[in-house]
Amino acid sequence: MIEKKASTIMLISDYQAVAVSTSKISENRLDVLRIGLFGEVGSLMATYKKLKREPGVISPDRRHEKIEELGDIFWYLINIVDACDLKFHSLISELELLLDKEVYLLAGYKPTAPLLRAYGLDVNGDKFETLKVIGEKCSKILTETPSTSLLTDFLFSLLQLMASEGISLNEVLVMNEKKISSRYSNSSIKDLPTFDQAFSDDERIPEVFEIVIKERGDGRTYMRMNNVVIGDPLSDNNKEDDGYRFHDVFHFSYAAILHWSPTFRSLIKHKRKSKKEIDEAEDGGRAGVIDEGVAAFVFSHAKLVNFFEGHDSVSTDLLKSIHRFVSGYEVAECPLWLWERAILDGFAVFRQLRSARQGCIIGNRKNRTIEYRALGGE
Repeated sequence: MIEKKASTIMLISDYQAVAVSTSKISENRLDVLRIGLFGEVGSLMATYKKLKREPGVISPDRRHEKIEELGDIFWYLINIVDACDLKFHSLISELELLLDKEVYLLAGYKPTAPLLRAYGLDVNGDKFETLKVIGEKCSKILTETPSTSLLTDFLFSLLQLMASEGISLNEVLVMNEKKISSRYSNSSIKDLPTFDQAFSDDERIPEVFEIVIKERGDGRTYMRMNNVVIGDPLSDNNKEDDGYRFHDVFHFSYAAILHWSPTFRSLIKHKRKSKKEIDEAEDGGRAGVIDEGVAAFVFSHAKLVNFFEGHDSVSTDLLKSIHRFVSGYEVAECPLWLWERAILDGFAVFRQLRSARQGCIIGNRKNRTIEYRALGGE
């Protein structure tokens, strides 16, 4: 994992190192990156289109949305520069925006309008005209061999749009670095968040837990933990036999891997009642609805891809949707890559359980793992 400097300034060189290290594209790298850049520019344009068509409806924080889209564009731009064996510094130099110690004009602060105009950036220009120019220049990158001058031309248009929005390059890079680190950087287990270490054992999710699940003749599932029945018998509650009656395995996966599941805490009566604010906000009914909602939302997506069989990744859009869904709750501290692991490992167990119609689910918080064990002879 790349170490980040404590400074609030994101240096181009630091961002470039993170962006390149998180690129998983190998085959036809340049072509894939160019297509990706084109797609992200399209997403940026779609954002402006929606904000124009539905003002005040799309996002409570329009500025945040624009910065996120610009960050995705810069990720592809940086990787295209790397794939072409060019230097991003040379692009900045051509724009005469390079200052001492790699702190660039738009990186550390929002420059004044006169200073921007001195560099030919029109802060009062029509944003939609600028977007069209960005699209035209991106098309050239897609169809022509990228050169320093071609990429510089594209960068100039991006900076012009940012200048008109009062957005600094530093804001864009810092937000995107945080996003891609959450998505791809595997932190060590000791650095991951946990949420109940300060509580007594009867208010903590057990370090290791085993839950036996069986389907009976009525088609419902029954669960036991330490030979004690937990929860109510479940059916699919659907015309289709899709196995949703086994969905508690996802809560067990969240508990073991994310160290979070209000539903699981409720099942085993391990809510953190010693702290009223935690009990109500994190372990209460609304939090439980969030937990169930995430499980149902992911399940509806998983049905379309054979419950993730043969998959080693989850779509970033799905992970981002989950992160927005849990915003404001403690689990929002968990990085996207950890959510991906909880989903994939949870569904691996689900597929085995659905096939056998019974099994023992073993969760290990220390190792952040969940496993399936067959019930031999039962």
